[in-house]
Amino acid sequence: MLYDTLNDDDDDIRCLGARAVSFILQKLLVPQAANQLFAKQLLDDYRNSPIFAWNILCRLTGTPVIVAENERPHLTSADVQFERAFAIDHKLFTEEKQNLFVDCLREVDLWTSIFQQIPLTVFGNSPKEAYQSPIVLAFVWWVTKAVEQLNEIVETDGALGWSSKPEAFTFVVRAISCANVLLDYFEEKFQPSKLTTGMDNNNYFSYSDTQLTVIIQGLDKFISKAISKELHSMIVQRYLSRQSLDDTTFSRFGSYKSDVRSQISYSDIQFPLQRGSQ
Repeated sequence: MLYDTLNDDDDDIRCLGARAVSFILQKLLVPQAANQLFAKQLLDDYRNSPIFAWNILCRLTGTPVIVAENERPHLTSADVQFERAFAIDHKLFTEEKQNLFVDCLREVDLWTSIFQQIPLTVFGNSPKEAYQSPIVLAFVWWVTKAVEQLNEIVETDGALGWSSKPEAFTFVVRAISCANVLLDYFEEKFQPSKLTTGMDNNNYFSYSDTQLTVIIQGLDKFISKAISKELHSMIVQRYLSRQSLDDTTFSRFGSYKSDVRSQISYSDIQFPLQRGSQ
């Protein structure tokens, strides 16, 4: 895909990709700028395509982008990703990564913003039909398992703790970001106000209500652990970036609540996170 050339670790390929995108968008762009603008152009062109929506979710969850129209959508297991990210490497020499250029967290942020603009009708003609879409169910299941894995992190963090390992930190931020965008999407598109006013099990969303409750409670449990174990404070900021976070929960975090709903201000992050911070 042309977009992927913009993140290639070969300078020549990135430049060729940027030239192609510049021709399409009719403006001269460097790879980093082309990355953002081309993603937005893809949204404009394919916002009503289920295949494009699936492509976005693959990028959000760290799944290789493979479109198999005749197979049930399948995302790379969060359990497997967790094990790989937190595995202890006993090798004498570090194995070189496939792509040293791509910024996974930047990609997560970009495709999160794109996914929020996908209309509900991409997944079905009604909220009930949309929720039963294999694409939506696959994403809900991935997020549920990812949040479960977050609560398997028991080590106290520190200067040389697990968050100093890029793969581990990326998995945690990816999991929280995916949970946030899923909950925000449900709040806006499926069941407005339900996430902040309580669950109603007397409708066809009973299954989703159960799953959403598991995700929300799992996130809250992990964040409480993050504070008590002095995990990286950027993790708390990422959690607080959720638009559908209710005011009661949001107000518990004191110094972390400065305008983070609209944009995380890294100048407000305290390093290290003080034990007992609320």
